[in-house]
Amino acid sequence: MKKRFVIVALLAFGAAMVFAQAARFNPGAVTTTAGGYFGDMRVEVVFNANEIVSIAIVEHNDTPVFANMVAQRLVPVMLETQSHDVDIIAGATYTSEGLIEAVRLAIAQATRS
Repeated sequence: MKKRFVIVALLAFGAAMVFAQAARFNPGAVTTTAGGYFGDMRVEVVFNANEIVSIAIVEHNDTPVFANMVAQRLVPVMLETQSHDVDIIAGATYTSEGLIEAVRLAIAQATRS
């Protein structure tokens, strides 16, 4: 009887931990602005309750070649790692930093307190 109680208690604790971790973000889209090379860039980050679902550069004034390179290289890494903490791309430093900062701001806004 004691073993059964311990097992049930552990299962209940495990379920409680899953529910405590399940609400990492407020679901929805967050649009933020950060500085790129030639001015501000607007970035939309979509969240569900547990993860970053998508990241898109909505508007920018940077050279399209650099903005596209940054989006193609950094967005998949950010989605894979679920973080804004990624390396910048050499040669597109300011555009990289703008995207990283915009995603950081979006994560901060969407994170449940």
